[in-house]
Amino acid sequence: MALSTPPVRGHARGAILDAADALFYRDGIRSTSIDAVADEAGVTKRTLYHHFESKDDLVAAYLERRDEPTRVAFAAQAAAAADGPAARILAVFDVLARFFATSDCRGCAFLNAASECASDSRVRRTAIAHKDATEAWFREQLAAAGSREPEAYAAMLMLVLDGALARSLLYPGGRQVRAAREAATIIVREAGVAIPRVA
Repeated sequence: MALSTPPVRGHARGAILDAADALFYRDGIRSTSIDAVADEAGVTKRTLYHHFESKDDLVAAYLERRDEPTRVAFAAQAAAAADGPAARILAVFDVLARFFATSDCRGCAFLNAASECASDSRVRRTAIAHKDATEAWFREQLAAAGSREPEAYAAMLMLVLDGALARSLLYPGGRQVRAAREAATIIVREAGVAIPRVA
């Protein structure tokens, strides 16, 4: 369904990205045509291609726009819910559980996109950059908590996080995220970080 009113001139790029975000995440990249994105954005296909040279460029731009806000939102929610680096790491999984409780949750946009695109594409590179930045956040939290080998343990936490994101698509209901939080707790303790008791 197209938007009820066309985008204001000069705001077409934003309207296209809004439409791409909704459709690519909900329906997948391969099953969403450029025509469908243009129709949803209320622009012509010619206008869409004026802003994005190809579908790959549009997909990459959609992910790039999601990247920092997603990481900032997760970090901010974790910080608001917990005090101290160890607690913030585990709070990420609590935030993830709330995310998976929403009816429109379709897993991780970055993993989903990477699975549908070529290994040497800009889309794949964008997804890798997002995951690398998330892993760096885990590493910073572990280092701040005095962890031994924060790089190695951050990599383990990413495996747990991405595993929960992937498996929750097959087994909805939150059980995968709860199991991931338990695994993350073990990793944090193995890293030599004390986890504060919840009052």
